[in-house]
Amino acid sequence: MSKFHKALQQAEQERALRTGLGRARGVAEAPGPSRPPGTDEPAWHGGGPGDGAVSANAPAPGGGRPERGGSPGRTAAVALDGVAEHLVSLVRPASFAAEQYRMLSHAVEQLRETNAVSVVGLSSPGAADGKTVTAINLAGALAQDPRSRVLLFEADLRRPTVARYLGLPPEARGLVAAIAEARLGLADVVTRLPMFNLDVLPAGEASSAPYELLRSERVEALLQQARLQYDHVIVDMAPLVGMPESRLVERLVDGLLVVVSAHRTSRSLLEEALRLVHPAKVVGLVFNGDDRMLAAQARYYRYRGGGRGNGHPEN
Repeated sequence: MSKFHKALQQAEQERALRTGLGRARGVAEAPGPSRPPGTDEPAWHGGGPGDGAVSANAPAPGGGRPERGGSPGRTAAVALDGVAEHLVSLVRPASFAAEQYRMLSHAVEQLRETNAVSVVGLSSPGAADGKTVTAINLAGALAQDPRSRVLLFEADLRRPTVARYLGLPPEARGLVAAIAEARLGLADVVTRLPMFNLDVLPAGEASSAPYELLRSERVEALLQQARLQYDHVIVDMAPLVGMPESRLVERLVDGLLVVVSAHRTSRSLLEEALRLVHPAKVVGLVFNGDDRMLAAQARYYRYRGGGRGNGHPEN
């Protein structure tokens, strides 16, 4: 945990210079324009499980990719105008914002190659920090490789929003149904989105008893099946503080990304969240909404546009 506490100390120093939570030393910067809560692009501060570092040059382990037993689930034709506009890795994959998620996906790919981390949970200290938007955008960025098999697994049963963000039918069966009905396998509750090369297991209907549901052995069985069929499984979890069911899901994932919102998440809340999880599970912090990267982006495009004589961006 030492590297993460160093990150917190650096963030506290920067916070004295500007309101809100700063980014830690070594974090890749990302923009933070004004937008609804939870829609900011990420900045990455990562590490391997337990060692606090990702080695981009480490050799990949031996062995090939797991075989996938056919394409599970139903296929859904999703209209782009039905997908939330802040899911930039899906609707605007060539945008600057999408590039930030592509940087995060590269780090996750490295974690899989060097540390066998294929099931990655995303959570946050509290609500509205952007964990679900980050999870969907990360899954979308990973799925841009046509060779990758990616599953977005929604395990936040209190406030399921994945189906709404992706424009999926609200009646689609999901994790809650699979837990309640033992006859349902992964193929019965997964929805394929061929347009995005992405498979989705939505939560389904919201539950008033998420802890009791997620204690079921069915959750572990479904994740184990997903582990065998997919290269990457991205799990959208409940927030860490005050939501005991997040402890249950943390136990089942290989690594945990903690999403923090600049200008919103307090240092004390982040520290509390990190105390609640096993240090070896935390593979990185994702900071949303760093204003300085937005300014850097603007300067870059002004420079490129200057050659036209009109000072406007090229794209």
